Amino acid sequence: MPDRLHFGIIGFGRFAEKTILPAIRKSKHAEVVAIQKRDPIAAAAKAGELKIPKAFNSVFELVRDPDVDAVFIASANAMHAPETIAAAYAGKHIIVEKPIAMNAQEARQMVEAARERGVKLMVAHMTRFSSAVNRLKEIARSGWLGSIASAEAAFAFKASEVNRPWVFDPMIAGGGPVVDIGVHCIDAVRWVLGMNPVALSAWTTPVRSREVVERRAFAVLQFPGNIPVVIRCSFEEPYISRIEVRGTSGVISLSAFSRSDADVLLTEQNDGGETKEMVAAGSAYAAEIDNFAEAVLRGAPLVAPGEEGFINQCIIDAIYESAANSGARTVVEYS
Repeated sequence: MPDRLHFGIIGFGRFAEKTILPAIRKSKHAEVVAIQKRDPIAAAAKAGELKIPKAFNSVFELVRDPDVDAVFIASANAMHAPETIAAAYAGKHIIVEKPIAMNAQEARQMVEAARERGVKLMVAHMTRFSSAVNRLKEIARSGWLGSIASAEAAFAFKASEVNRPWVFDPMIAGGGPVVDIGVHCIDAVRWVLGMNPVALSAWTTPVRSREVVERRAFAVLQFPGNIPVVIRCSFEEPYISRIEVRGTSGVISLSAFSRSDADVLLTEQNDGGETKEMVAAGSAYAAEIDNFAEAVLRGAPLVAPGEEGFINQCIIDAIYESAANSGARTVVEYS
């Protein structure tokens, strides 16, 4: 293995060009040597424009290329499982965008394929690499809040104003805001609290089906110790990205928790008053790439291994199950 990890990016669209490519190029341990787009002419043109050595329209040709050590899968959700499994069986290490898969069964197959072939599998839960989120986590676990009483995470934006029409297609996206942005809320709360929910109740509008995705969702997750955690996400409301943790001695919240390369507002409140400060989130995407490269090249532990994506997918599946049953309490199964 070389000192630098050679990446191929699968599903090289706007997000990959504007976010993932710059993150890899910021890393001291990685570089992009290939991209894949379905249109071979567009792939070649974009590779030439961005000075990337190789272009492919076939995922299977890219993963067989000996110059590629690892892949970043940035394609639509429905392709995550087949492309991850293909890359694993070609011996490539893998970062896959969130959500890891369309359902927990697919996620389990992906984790098993990577384990069987001896390759690294990471899910791109980039909020785990935000310096601001990790500051929130540090305070939440320091005892400053007292005993944790509850938490809430919210994420919303008007998806109709963003050029990503596939997010409304249930056969391609697998769901609406729950899988697109709610997964950030779920993962961030798990990361901050250091535990997993045991059961939940959820409601979506409309109920997801084979014809439509939900546009709004509200869930109450029951964590160990009967700690309630509220998750709110929407494709129809003004932008918000916020996480709050409440304890017996204080409250802490972080606005714009999902942002990278930005200063975000951290608020702490207790009986002594309220303090507010702007905290640098840092380059979360670049830190994500660095962690993955260090894991592949030097055996460092992954911050967001595939198993974490599987856990999040189990929670998502339970949300949809509860919503389909009018908010019935649903036990989260992790097996």
